[in-house]
Amino acid sequence: MKPEIPADQDPALSGLLRQWKVPSAMTPGFEDTVWRRIAQTQRQPAISLSLLRDWIAQTFARPSVSITYAAILLVTGVSAGFWQGHQISTHGVERVSVRYVQMMDAFEAPR
Repeated sequence: MKPEIPADQDPALSGLLRQWKVPSAMTPGFEDTVWRRIAQTQRQPAISLSLLRDWIAQTFARPSVSITYAAILLVTGVSAGFWQGHQISTHGVERVSVRYVQMMDAFEAPR
């Protein structure tokens, strides 16, 4: 890999920069257009995702909020896991019960 040469010590780059010319001047009204666009963006409400991101960053910078949020997520996840496990277990017990009854009583067998 070629070692980097600082821009002020590179003679080829310095020569190119000295030769470079701007091909044309700015169009008429360019500055007015730029200032109009700046004023227009300043008038618009500054509601965006960056504001939400900044608010979240400030809120979660406090340890008490961060710990509370993590605890709520943990309890919610554990509760959802227990609930799902209970549903699966209940469904399995019901299937086994139905098979047992069908095995013991011939009239309960599926036709």
